[in-house]
Amino acid sequence: MTSRVIPVDPFDLVIFGGTGDLARRKILPGLFRRFCAGQMPPSARIIGAARTDLDAAGYRE
Repeated sequence: MTSRVIPVDPFDLVIFGGTGDLARRKILPGLFRRFCAGQMPPSARIIGAARTDLDAAGYRE
């Protein structure tokens, strides 16, 4: 069975609670799998919003 890729316009996605358990265990890995499968446009942006003050490098850790 082959999966059909439906083209998607570029988008911005804001994840509120971006440092939380749900984002780390489910949402971000799922989005990463979609990106690797070519199901997200390269220009899409994912923005994590949280109460803790982190820069991009701190968030990636």
